[in-house]
Amino acid sequence: MPVIHYQGRKVFSSPLSRQYLTWTILFGATLSLIITTAEIYDYYLGLRYDLNHTLDRISTTYLSALSRSLWEYNEVQAQLILDGITLDERVMAVEINSDTLMLSSGVVPTGDVIIKSDVPVYIRASGKNNYLGDLVLYADLDWAFRQVYQFATTRLLSNLVKSISLLLFGFFAFRMLVNKHLETISHFVASGKTLRVPVEKLEIDRNTFAYAGWDEIDDVVSAVNQLGYELQHHIGKVVTMMREAE
Repeated sequence: MPVIHYQGRKVFSSPLSRQYLTWTILFGATLSLIITTAEIYDYYLGLRYDLNHTLDRISTTYLSALSRSLWEYNEVQAQLILDGITLDERVMAVEINSDTLMLSSGVVPTGDVIIKSDVPVYIRASGKNNYLGDLVLYADLDWAFRQVYQFATTRLLSNLVKSISLLLFGFFAFRMLVNKHLETISHFVASGKTLRVPVEKLEIDRNTFAYAGWDEIDDVVSAVNQLGYELQHHIGKVVTMMREAE
């Protein structure tokens, strides 16, 4: 028996394919948005942690030299230390609040998302810890928001490309594995071949790497062929009865 090869319609003309495409887009977009949002939030938390760690490191690194400058009332050296701290782009301003000196470097931010770190300054002298004042560091999250925006843009575009690629692959795989065969079966039945004598058997090409040997498509093909044989049997009985009636 000949193998039926269906000269299919345009790819997006199948209602079943369009339904599959719609549901896949909705599910894929929702899942991608959830994952991307979680990644962006995790990235933001990482930036916050990095900023807090940076402020702690800065205060620890400069604390010894700063305490000596304050103890010796060396205003010039203390100011140089503060200026060096503000060279880090994440530190907007720094201040020294003490009984003897009031020094600052940078501009104190006035936004709503400000991180402020107060570090007490001590020096060990004369057998005791002497309090010299507070080192106050200011940072805002504008730079963090810029980093998050760049990260979010890149990740959204990347996920969009991956989602579209997977969507197209899934769509055409569904088209090749399901729609094509359903259209072949529909064309075979609509052509009236199940009523011909002798019965023409429906055969479809399942020669694909993903074919497992038997699946639901084969069940449909078997049902169509069985229907053809049963129709021929009943037609034969009807013809016999009509001839006998004559």
